[in-house]
Amino acid sequence: MSIEKLSKSEQDYIKAIYSLQKKNDGEMISFKALSENLEHAPATVNGMVKRLAKKNLVIFESYKGVRLTKEGFHEAQFILKSHRVWETFLVQKIGYQLEEVHEEAEILEHSASPKLIERLYAFLDYPERCPHGTLIPKHIFWSETQHEVSLANIASDVRAEVLSISLEGQSYLAMLNINESPRFIKVSERLNDGTCILKTDDEKLIVIPAYLQDGWQLRIYQ
Repeated sequence: MSIEKLSKSEQDYIKAIYSLQKKNDGEMISFKALSENLEHAPATVNGMVKRLAKKNLVIFESYKGVRLTKEGFHEAQFILKSHRVWETFLVQKIGYQLEEVHEEAEILEHSASPKLIERLYAFLDYPERCPHGTLIPKHIFWSETQHEVSLANIASDVRAEVLSISLEGQSYLAMLNINESPRFIKVSERLNDGTCILKTDDEKLIVIPAYLQDGWQLRIYQ
């Protein structure tokens, strides 16, 4: 994924909208709420929201509010991952105290590239949580090598990002009452008839028949 370089102010707005949306069950956030959260004048908020909309990071309606697009959500996830990876690095490798790391990470999160964060994340052995106990997003924003492959051709126990699923595959998932496609999967087991059993990041198991597997396009990272 290519993360567009944003200014510190733009990233702060993305983080604020993300945080407010989480508290509001994903619904649109009013301009007033965003203005109060950031302690910025309404005119300043309006201008920044329009700038982010031009970059396809938010959508807004004048009398309803603003929310993140898919691209904006990914950007927010990257900023959070950057912050929490830096906190982990500062505590584990440099000896910072817990009460010291937040402000330092606030500075570092705005200057690090996806390449650096993913390498730092790997160097730290893919920690699940930051020193404050908060989950670190697992989404991969950069990799040395990326290979796209169908589910039929992926080896067992290789973690892969789901890029797309055919309409037939989506209908099959809906029949299993799975309304949201998994983001990352591993093939836990392959049966003699070609059926594979997938394991998602939240440990759920999904059985996929052989005839549907070419319709799953995946990206693996090595």
